[in-house]
Formats: sequence, structure tokens, C-alpha cells
Amino acid sequence: GYVRLEVNVTIPYEQSYPKVEQIIKSTISKLPIFLSNPVPEVGIIKFDSHNVEIAVRPYVLPDDFWIGTFEFNSAIKKAF
Repeated sequence: GYVRLEVNVTIPYEQSYPKVEQIIKSTISKLPIFLSNPVPEVGIIKFDSHNVEIAVRPYVLPDDFWIGTFEFNSAIKKAF
């Protein structure tokens, strides 16, 4: 009945991960397209030479996959 989006966000090492994690979670909670159950997943997935890559995995209804992706990207850009 739902699908998981897989969106990655990169931040520089200097940026506070807890602060960015809170911004991401807050942004997700404000967008009604994302389901609250299952709980969205947010965590560090990879370290590269210049950035920390964060996996963001909220859940949506199947028909909302692409619009959810676009809405998340737009909202997180605005939040940052």
C-alpha cells in the first residue's frame, strides 16, 4: 500500500549532522504527501572525500512516488 522514496542529500564535513538531520525530519513532517507510518528513515549512508551523504527514506502512496521526490527536493532546498 506504500512505497519508500530513496533520496540522498550531501553535506560538507564541517556541517553539523544533528542540525541537518533535524531540518530534514522537520521538512518531511510538514509535507502531507509523506506517510507518518512507517516512520521515515534518515541516516548517514556514506563518507566521501569532501562530503557526508545522508539517505532520506520517507514513504508515500505508489501514485505519489515522483511528486513526492520533487516536493522533497524543493522543500529541502528551501529549508537549507
